[in-house]
Amino acid sequence: MKFFVDTADVKDIRELNDLGLLDGVTTNPSLILKSGGKIAEVTRQICDIVKGPVSAEVTATEYSEMMEQARVLAKIADNVCIKVPLTLDGLRACKTIRTAWSTSRCAFRPTRRCWRPRPALPSSRHSSAASMIWASTAWS
Repeated sequence: MKFFVDTADVKDIRELNDLGLLDGVTTNPSLILKSGGKIAEVTRQICDIVKGPVSAEVTATEYSEMMEQARVLAKIADNVCIKVPLTLDGLRACKTIRTAWSTSRCAFRPTRRCWRPRPALPSSRHSSAASMIWASTAWS
């Protein structure tokens, strides 16, 4: 079992990591902005602390914009996992990230639409041991 904390509080992340309890971090732009920092800066700080996956979420909803944001976020650190919305454009973006970039660092953020069969079922096709589908019902 892996333990991922859902926060952008660098102090809490450092404390959990120092205790050896942390496998990765999932966060989102809202949590980062609440912490008072800039998205790239806080994500970099988290990646410097945690050696496991650190999610960095795109805010775009259209494929081309998702890919632009994903390129920027992926350059922050090698352990960044790009989180995209679970929509048809998000599925397309995740496929591109996994195939064209030769990486499995992609995860899905549920949307209210993701529980419809059309986008939800194909998401399992992009799932693997290294790519995660966040099965949370908390909407950010």
